[in-house]
Formats: sequence, C-alpha cells, structure tokens
Amino acid sequence: MTKSFSVLAGTLISVVSFTSIAFSQPACVTQNMAVPPGANTTDKAGPFFIDTTGLDFKTAPPTRDPSNPNYPRATELPDGTLPPPGAEGNFIIGPTHNPAPETIAKEGVPRGTTKSFTLSSKESTIYNPGLIRDDAAGCTNSSIMTTVTAPDDKSHMIVTTSHPGVWSRTIDVYVPAQYVRGSEAPFIVVGDGGSNAYKDLAVTLDNLIAQRRVPPMIAIQIGNGGQDAQGSQRGREYDAVSGLRAVRRA
Repeated sequence: MTKSFSVLAGTLISVVSFTSIAFSQPACVTQNMAVPPGANTTDKAGPFFIDTTGLDFKTAPPTRDPSNPNYPRATELPDGTLPPPGAEGNFIIGPTHNPAPETIAKEGVPRGTTKSFTLSSKESTIYNPGLIRDDAAGCTNSSIMTTVTAPDDKSHMIVTTSHPGVWSRTIDVYVPAQYVRGSEAPFIVVGDGGSNAYKDLAVTLDNLIAQRRVPPMIAIQIGNGGQDAQGSQRGREYDAVSGLRAVRRA
C-alpha cells in the first residue's frame, strides 16, 4: 500500500511540475492582429491613427469588405484575370493568377549561372557588430509580438531582448550566359532576401536577355541580416530612419 501510494504521489508531482512548466512558457505569437489598448482609432488627424472601419476581427488576419460603402468603388474581376494594360481605376482581383511568361523557363534559352558566398557581420565595414534579438526558440519575431511601447512615445517599441551579435548573409551573383569574361556589363542589385526570395529573377533575366529586351546584365542579390522589425539586423538595415539605412539602400 505504501509503495503504491509513493508511486501515485510521484506521478502527481511529475504532472504538477510538468503542468507548471507548460503554463510558464509563453505562447508562440507570430502575428499580432489586435488593436493595441488605448490606440487612436477615432482621430484621423491625430498621430498613430488606426482605421478600423469595416474591419472584421473575427477573421485571422482581419479582413476588409471591399463592398463596404466607406471604401472606394471598384470593379470585381473574375478569378485569374487582371485589368487590361492601361486600365485606370480600382479593381478587385481573385486569389489566383497566371504567372508572367517571362518567369517561366523555356527550352533553347541560354541559361546563366549563379554563384553564392556568405558574408559575416565581422567582415562588414558598416554593421560590425551586428544586431541580434533573442526570440523564443522556434517562434520567429516573438519578441516583437509580445513587447510594449514607450509610455510617452507609441512609435517607440521597448525591445529588451536585442543586443550586439554576429550574423551572416548570403550573396548570390547571377552571370548571364552571354557575358564575355573581362568585359564591362551593366548590373542590378537586389536587396532583402537574395535568390531564395527572388527565385524567378535568373529565369526572367535569361528570357529577357535572349529576347533582347534588356542587355546582358549581372544580378547581385543580397540577403538581409536576419529576423525582422525592431531590434533586428534587418530592421536596422531597412527600417531605421537614419544615415545607416541610407547607406544600406544606396
């Protein structure tokens, strides 16, 4: 009897301990669709106005009804179609679209090559050290979804999990098949994502170059520094209202 009671007690203690740990772990919030408490939803001329007119918070994310009388009148198009070239006005398009023919690989079109390398923040002349934010494991941007704003400045988020650190980015360089080694060539720089974000770029350039719609050009695709929004390297590069953002985007 004593042995059975000990086993039962041990099991209950384990369950209680596990439950306590589970409840102590914050839920993974990857999107925050709620209107912040005290937000300005009435004064359109005031700072940080959030227009909730016609917003349905029962959907995730919230949606707006395009037929709402408070919105501009628009022409609804059948799914899979787009407005004709040169059309003016507002249009409601469906969720599916045919890919542009320039983005589809074609037989007989010379294909360029893409070389990749990795750049560490330790090698950067501008962003060394880099900026790292400690989000919850497996929960991207969780720090931003659960943070608060400064009491006297709602545009300023207080991100206590951000600190200097080391990050790396991937650089992808596309070289067209028509390029003559050692010769000068125009180039295009694509930021924020690299080839993973712009998978159609190489195919599109292959097609446009073969059609002589653009000259043979090199494409340099630069991945961002990582994470997103306040307190992150990507936020520092693309969202900062400072000279650092101007340098990065130049």
